[in-house]
Amino acid sequence: MAEPRKPTVFEIPKGTPHSHCRGCGKMIFWITTPKKKVQMPVDPDGLSHFSSCPMANNFRKGVER
Repeated sequence: MAEPRKPTVFEIPKGTPHSHCRGCGKMIFWITTPKKKVQMPVDPDGLSHFSSCPMANNFRKGVER
């Protein structure tokens, strides 16, 4: 049986801008993804905020709510 995937922890460079999530109010940092395509919200521990935000589905594009 395959082992469960470990979550990716992203580095938050010093001086990275932060704000508060419009859904849950938690502090988030905006980092550029490793492929340098988009800005992504991450929690202060470096995990994607999409995995911890209870309101994440409200921010998905192209999905009917």
